[in-house]
Amino acid sequence: MKKENKEVLRDDPHLKYAVEGTTALITLNRPEVKNAFSLEMLTLWRQALEEARDNDRVRAVILTGKGDAFCAGGDLQEMDRGRLLGWDMKRFLWETVYPVAFIMESLDKPVIAAVNGAA
Repeated sequence: MKKENKEVLRDDPHLKYAVEGTTALITLNRPEVKNAFSLEMLTLWRQALEEARDNDRVRAVILTGKGDAFCAGGDLQEMDRGRLLGWDMKRFLWETVYPVAFIMESLDKPVIAAVNGAA
């Protein structure tokens, strides 16, 4: 059986994205903060999901976190620095956070969470 090569499409300090055969692998890459979401990570995550969605070769997406945790949620220190309140916070959530969930939910390909650490 011929093994297909792994194609690394993004190798960023916040997120890694690769396609191996028919599987896309998205790795949250901030293990020093338990892979907490940063604005940059969310932007790259959305882009990776869009690329996986639009790639006809990709038949499944695996989402994982680097290190001993899957994801701690939002990076509270980054949020505190940004001091988004009221409508600014709602706009941030609508434009940056929610699209990641919307795209995953609407994919016609399975999305598998490879959860490391406590689940």
